[in-house]
Amino acid sequence: MIHPAWGSSLEPIALALAARTSIASIREPAFKVVHALQRERPSVQIEAAFLAAAIMAQAAGLDPHELIERANRQIPDADAAYTTHAGAIREYTRGELI
Repeated sequence: MIHPAWGSSLEPIALALAARTSIASIREPAFKVVHALQRERPSVQIEAAFLAAAIMAQAAGLDPHELIERANRQIPDADAAYTTHAGAIREYTRGELI
C-alpha cells in the first residue's frame, strides 16, 4: 500500500527510525508541528505536542521515553550551523511562549 504523503510503500516505523542516520528530513516537519499549534495557549501548545507524540508512539508500539531520549540526542544535529528550524523553534518558544 502506498501512503500519499510518502509516495512509497509503507515500512515499519521502528525500522525507519533505526535506519535514519540524518535528521535532515525531520527538521522542517518538527517546525510545522509548532506552527500548527501557534494559535493555542502556550501551556496547551507544549502539552498537546507531547500528548500527541506519546499517543502516536504508543499506537505504533514504540516507547515514548526512548523517543524523547532520541530527540535529546538529535538536538545538536538539529542545531547545525547550516539550518534554521531548531533555532526558529527555540526563539519562538523564548519570544512567544515564555
